[in-house]
Amino acid sequence: MPETFADCNADIKAIDASVRNRFKWSWLEEKDLQGNFLSDYIRKIPEAGLCYCLICKRRLSYGGRGKAYLTRHAQSSYHKLVFDEMKGNQTLPAVFQTFSRLDGGAAVAQPGPSRPYGAAPNVPESLAAQSVQEIQLPKPPIMKNRISNQEAMVCSFIAEHSLPLSTAPHLIEFAQTLSQDRKALHSLSMERQTATYKMKYGLHELEKKRLVKKLQSCPFSMNLDESTTKHGKKRVLNVLVCFFDEALERSVTHLYMSKEMKVVNAETVFNTVTQSLLEDKIPFFNLMSILSDSAAYMRGCNSGFFKIMKDSYAPHLLDIDGDVCHHLHNISKLFSSSIDEGNHLTKLLDDLFYDFSSSPDLREEFFSLCKIFNVKGLVPKERAGHRWMSLFDCAERLDKMEQFLTVFYYSWLSKDDKDIYKDFIVSIFTEMKVSSADRQKIFSVLRKLKSKNLTQAGKARKLRICHKLFVDQDKTLFLKYIVLSIFPLFKNVILSLEQKVPTIHLLYHKQVEIFSTFLKYFVKPEFIRESGRRLSQLDLTRNDIFLPLDLIFVHEYKNIRFKR
Repeated sequence: MPETFADCNADIKAIDASVRNRFKWSWLEEKDLQGNFLSDYIRKIPEAGLCYCLICKRRLSYGGRGKAYLTRHAQSSYHKLVFDEMKGNQTLPAVFQTFSRLDGGAAVAQPGPSRPYGAAPNVPESLAAQSVQEIQLPKPPIMKNRISNQEAMVCSFIAEHSLPLSTAPHLIEFAQTLSQDRKALHSLSMERQTATYKMKYGLHELEKKRLVKKLQSCPFSMNLDESTTKHGKKRVLNVLVCFFDEALERSVTHLYMSKEMKVVNAETVFNTVTQSLLEDKIPFFNLMSILSDSAAYMRGCNSGFFKIMKDSYAPHLLDIDGDVCHHLHNISKLFSSSIDEGNHLTKLLDDLFYDFSSSPDLREEFFSLCKIFNVKGLVPKERAGHRWMSLFDCAERLDKMEQFLTVFYYSWLSKDDKDIYKDFIVSIFTEMKVSSADRQKIFSVLRKLKSKNLTQAGKARKLRICHKLFVDQDKTLFLKYIVLSIFPLFKNVILSLEQKVPTIHLLYHKQVEIFSTFLKYFVKPEFIRESGRRLSQLDLTRNDIFLPLDLIFVHEYKNIRFKR
């Protein structure tokens, strides 16, 4: 390593007397192939045909090719690697900055006036300093600010493309993986059509072959469910497989097949699944269990899909029953039917949804009414008949907008009923602190609603809604609060079990927890035990174990109405 560097006063002609291409100070004013000035890192040493690179910390021989060798040196892989590291972590030397010697591998600046390295003696120091200030590379930000900047870029990308916020950690991990091969990443480009082609005929075929190969050699379980597409309303059979991946050392779940079905029954599902397994040469002995919902064509004792599969190809199948989440939906449906035998609440929710969905002008009038109340208008939700837990979401929406819906449907009451329930409407105005001027605006909206022409179906639907909101108000509130009190127990269990990883080890404890919590609403505490075996032995036909009616608490509803 050289002890000193030559300056512009050195006799270059004498130093490079034996060299064909002698060093010239004007070379330092040139840029290399990377766009950086040679003066940033090239230093002349007092040896014939040699100079020194401050970045690579190596001697460079320019005697054969001259300036061309120095400009091409920046293209070397080692030089670019070290230069990128220095650029990202520290400030590079200024243009023409003077270095007199190296200390421990680091260049030490020459004390005294900061005359540019290699500049002619007749260049004024003020002009030289100005050139240094103008061409000096910008100082890179500190690491903390760089991380914050990248976090902001990730958030902006998610917002710009309307992605779920849950993709943030996966997006960062994906970017870190791509950055491991920078050369390939810089050359990467893909259009939408190209991505579609590569996804369908490249990645799909490869992943399918890998999955089939694993299923041919290891035990797996199968999860089947039939769904309907959002657009086109096509019925699709989805088949998931779960198995232990030895390479990843954990259980993994993959999509094995998605196929459109014209008719969905036990026979068509059986033919579709078995045909696919036979074509892929997957032994049925590896199929250990089948998980599905509790539909009759799936779990039927005599002609269900599980029964046919076990009798035909896989007699060793484990009977793990249906999906526990579907069981909870069925339990909630059975509980609701025992409390509300005439489907009073469910029919009200359905009527409210169809009333708003079939009439856009009613929605606009309702939103204008809510604007007078200074609240955000929310229309009733649609109840999914095959998923009974949606009753809770609909009842929750009804609870938020019940007062405003009551005022809204007050316009369709008969004249005698309006006189009866006028004080009730005024009490809502008083509770919401509605001014006299706003009350006049509300009654103006109600008169406008009353004058609208309605179909016979619309009139009948509004009469049913008005009857349940006013005449049968106590029954409606009681059933609504029953749902809002009990159904969260079922929903919390469903959400805790609907995970990507297996949660079978939590099933027993969750069942005991939900059963004991449910009993606490109605049974005296001394009869409730923490043991699941003792809870199953509890005799619920005994009247002496239940709480008195005045102690049964249902949501924030008054207990006296529970007695009624």
